[in-house]
Amino acid sequence: MTVCLYCSEYEREPLRNTYVEVGHRVICHGYREDPTFLDRQLRELQEHRRVVANRVGTALWYGGILERELVVYGPIMGFEGISEGEEFRALQEERWPELSRTVQGSGARELAEEELGNGFVMDPDELRQALGWSSWRRALSPIVAPPIRTLQAAKRAFQGC
Repeated sequence: MTVCLYCSEYEREPLRNTYVEVGHRVICHGYREDPTFLDRQLRELQEHRRVVANRVGTALWYGGILERELVVYGPIMGFEGISEGEEFRALQEERWPELSRTVQGSGARELAEEELGNGFVMDPDELRQALGWSSWRRALSPIVAPPIRTLQAAKRAFQGC
């Protein structure tokens, strides 16, 4: 079993060791802003047949697109405390009752496609127009983006993970 933790959790050695001590492989995909984050997540999801979470999130839906088994259970943490976690648990049970048991194959894919907005995908030109990406922004992006990413990476390096 592989346990994937958020960076802030992964950095806490006692928490990480809780999983390691019972024999789990523990990983972290890094920060979401990292351009290779999704590549690492995809490779990891491809190596597993099942995705289990205690809270619905994008990793679960990405697993569903790959037709992995999906299930949600366990105590739900809250980003803003226990009450927020309980509110999300209630929302989750109401919105996705099927996730309280294992959803498999095409059922997982259909659920994930709906949640990821498959019916609302724009072609590249429509997306550029909707986001206001004019030709000068596209031309400048390869020049401006790398230094910004470098600064973001340096900031994270000083903060850990």
